[in-house]
Amino acid sequence: MNPAARLSIALLVGLVLWMPTFEATMRGDVDLPESAVRYLVAFLLARLAVGGLAALVRGYAAAEGEDENPAEDTIEGHDNDVARRRRGDAMPSASGLA
Repeated sequence: MNPAARLSIALLVGLVLWMPTFEATMRGDVDLPESAVRYLVAFLLARLAVGGLAALVRGYAAAEGEDENPAEDTIEGHDNDVARRRRGDAMPSASGLA
């Protein structure tokens, strides 16, 4: 996920978290500076949460790219290059053996 998308998501999540304070500010129950500080705190928490989630997804995506079956490449701890090469060799036909 690109940084601009992460920032946009954090801004929107911060706005959703701050919405009750906004409504209280419009009614006059909360002063404007206190409301601004609350939005800043909501935005920072959302920014940290979105960054952590993006790092988690990036980590799982990197693990997905690794070899999924490492045991297939080795037999009893030995390299399996010979076995792979032999599987790819052409099988002799019955007419070629006579």
